[in-house]
Amino acid sequence: MITDVIPDRKNINRMVNTAWHVVSTGIFAATKHNKAETAMAKTHIRNFITRSGDAYKNYAEFCQRIIMVRRYKAHNPGFHIRFGIVAWLNPEIARGFAGTALWFERLAANRKENPIHLIALKAFPEAILELAEELTADIFNYWNDWFQERRQADICAMTMMVGAKLAFEAGIGKMLV
Repeated sequence: MITDVIPDRKNINRMVNTAWHVVSTGIFAATKHNKAETAMAKTHIRNFITRSGDAYKNYAEFCQRIIMVRRYKAHNPGFHIRFGIVAWLNPEIARGFAGTALWFERLAANRKENPIHLIALKAFPEAILELAEELTADIFNYWNDWFQERRQADICAMTMMVGAKLAFEAGIGKMLV
């Protein structure tokens, strides 16, 4: 877990890269992204994470909003995202990621009254970032078990999918091909 009060550039890069894996896997998994799209999407993510305030807090908000969109899609089969990933992440597109801000505001308001409200959603960004920092079976199994104990199948699946992407990125996945 990142504990720096002011994260250094390496940590910001890790958060951006990890958040990229969350959104590309969580919402746009069936879409292949070229290098230009990936770079533009990561620019939008970086701008969100490095906006005013605590970068880790912004990263955590980003990841939680992605899980909220996944859950919305799962419960509303007629809902389709009609933008590509770059447009969807564009802060000026109200029907994209920007439109989920109100969802997060409501979640934050609920957490003021009940701090453990949707605690698994709050734990997900930390879990994924820990995996990105140190991709080990122990860390993966800890978080996988933690989400399973709370019956969070969707977050468990996201942890596995993003973990697989991180493994391939780190070169660990070459053994699986």
